[in-house]
Amino acid sequence: MSSVETDLSRSLEWLTNERSEALRMTALQIIEALCTGTSTTLFPFLSKILTQLSPHLRDHKYEFRIAASRALGACLGMIPSHDTATRAPWLSYLYEEQQRGQGLGSVEGYHAALLISQELIQHGGMYMQGNFASTSDLALKLKDHRDPIIHKAAISLLPVLARYSPQDFTKLN
Repeated sequence: MSSVETDLSRSLEWLTNERSEALRMTALQIIEALCTGTSTTLFPFLSKILTQLSPHLRDHKYEFRIAASRALGACLGMIPSHDTATRAPWLSYLYEEQQRGQGLGSVEGYHAALLISQELIQHGGMYMQGNFASTSDLALKLKDHRDPIIHKAAISLLPVLARYSPQDFTKLN
């Protein structure tokens, strides 16, 4: 087992440690760094990484949701854009996670939905075209949310959506 695989294995173990926030945060940062710097080595572990990241996108602490989102973006960057056979199931899984977060109706759930949406728009290529309207509706619905975290995340997502599909974005109400 290479040192990268050892670091990843240790980080995934730390993610499950509910008692130590420091270990969980360190794990998220290590996973982001590993996915950014050694993508070909970690590609076989993508499934495990993405499923382990999902709960942390809905963590009760803001800092963990942001760190998990950055790690998610790095993971999505590992998947070659031309490899639709690999990309499609994971993008669908993440879109379902976005829907699950939205369905929770909590600050953590809405924030997770917005963070996942942003990563899917930035890394999902044409996959999000079919989900553009619902994702835009989510951001528009939450842009006036009373919680400042949700408000900021929704407002931050709007220009990303506008750049992704300017024509579709201008047609929104």
